[in-house]
Amino acid sequence: MMVSPSNVESNQPSGKTIAISQRLNVRFHDDACTYFLGTIPLFTYAADDRPTRNLIIAQMVTLGHASPSAIAKVHGISPRTVYRYVQRFRQYGSKAFFNRAPPTGRPLAIRDPEILERAANMLLDGASLRRTARELGINYQTLRNYKAAGRRPGL
Repeated sequence: MMVSPSNVESNQPSGKTIAISQRLNVRFHDDACTYFLGTIPLFTYAADDRPTRNLIIAQMVTLGHASPSAIAKVHGISPRTVYRYVQRFRQYGSKAFFNRAPPTGRPLAIRDPEILERAANMLLDGASLRRTARELGINYQTLRNYKAAGRRPGL
């Protein structure tokens, strides 16, 4: 069966089976997706479970059961995305799809709890952010970020 770009995962009618290769088929249900190798069901995952979907895509390409372009057409993603999944799988294994690290941005810079408490008190007493930052010797933008993040009472 030829896979057309309109046969993407989100548009699949319930129970529709699509041949990805001679050996590999995928069936889309209302709330799940099942991969078959011949007539043997291999994987079933919830339709909204993207990490599992991405892992299965990487495994099917890595094992040679499907080409990146064919599997990409079925799921409505680019072949380049499939290649990235395969690379991630080969480099880090299955854990790379589930154990996503939290963002590694720089932490807020005021580490002294006494300064935070003084800033909170000054702001509660009606002092401006600029005046509070100047008097405490801290950066205005940092103090503003703390207030926006709601890190302390009054901030």
